[in-house]
Amino acid sequence: MKLTTLAQKTLLLGLAATSHASSSVPIADIVNDLNGTGDISESSSTSPAGGSFNRISTFFVCSQLDPDCNIDDVTSAETIWVTKDYNTLVYTDSPGQRVGFVDITDAAAPVAGGFVDLPGEPTTVRIHGNYAIVGVNTSPDYENPSGVLAVVDIESKSIVHEIDIMGQPDAVDVSKDEQYIVIAIENERDEDLGDGILPQMPAGFVVIIDTPTDSTPEEWTVRKIDMTGLDILYPEDPEPEYVSINVDNIAVVTM
Repeated sequence: MKLTTLAQKTLLLGLAATSHASSSVPIADIVNDLNGTGDISESSSTSPAGGSFNRISTFFVCSQLDPDCNIDDVTSAETIWVTKDYNTLVYTDSPGQRVGFVDITDAAAPVAGGFVDLPGEPTTVRIHGNYAIVGVNTSPDYENPSGVLAVVDIESKSIVHEIDIMGQPDAVDVSKDEQYIVIAIENERDEDLGDGILPQMPAGFVVIIDTPTDSTPEEWTVRKIDMTGLDILYPEDPEPEYVSINVDNIAVVTM
């Protein structure tokens, strides 16, 4: 596993998704193409000139709690991923401190699939085999950041394991071969303290979790990667925010 850094964040996934507008393209093919493993051309005849995004349905997160959304609870769908069979969406509900499931077997008619309460604020969800992998912020305050990686069994919709990741997580990614999970530990600043000016310790870092084939979550091992001292502003206080792993198991980290 190798790490590299980028100075700015990008939205390549969102831009790429707009080029596959026709519902005649299977969702599995679109996801594989975005992952770099498919063979859908930008100039495919199934995509209109210039590309577009065609909404086929809408799912209200509040319907997980009440079918008519007749509630006062604040809900959201901040990050989202799809299971390997492409039939279930998993999303993070940050204000609700939960991860939710939506059945998209018929994508035009999504169905509430329930949710799992978490021990804190979820930041990112990804899929690893039969598990939803969720970064969870459990920090009591900015000076004492903490977090766990919650491993949620998708079928039983239950937390089967929690891994201490030693700080406040932001982005999470799983390698294509499922040998690694990489987490950006941001240890974010207090924006109300001194107008949010850095440095504000403690520094952020990166966590790599080794997940060998046929291992159980209890057998996964954790490595902490120091990110201080880089040629960036405030090198003593990096705030890793986003991470993405390519097919060569090189992780790109934005700060």
